[in-house]
Amino acid sequence: LVQCPSGTVESNTRLVQCPSGTVESNTRLVQCPSGTVESNTRLVQCPSGTAESNTRLVQCPSGTVE
Repeated sequence: LVQCPSGTVESNTRLVQCPSGTVESNTRLVQCPSGTVESNTRLVQCPSGTAESNTRLVQCPSGTVE
């Protein structure tokens, strides 16, 4: 967990399981002083049935969601 003087909050969580059914989970949450919220979630499963899921959510101060 990282807190910047600008009020930015960065949280990075990583979970890795090896080597049989490798499961990798990476979650990142960033809060900017402008109110921007960025969430990045990645899930990877190897090597049997490879499944990769990448989700990104961005909220702009103008209310725009990208």
